[in-house]
Amino acid sequence: MNTLDIQTKRIISYGAYEAQSLIKKEEFLMNHFETNRSGLFKKLLRKTYEQVQLQLI
Repeated sequence: MNTLDIQTKRIISYGAYEAQSLIKKEEFLMNHFETNRSGLFKKLLRKTYEQVQLQLI
């Protein structure tokens, strides 16, 4: 990425009833994949997108 590129930021919010559980899962997966939250989201998004696309063929 060029340092002059502008990043797009999007916020993910969790309800009070699910926050603790989801944050624990995020932290576990970030440690497992050795990445930060942004990298984890992108990795899982790309993988899931690919799986769905393969099912549509």
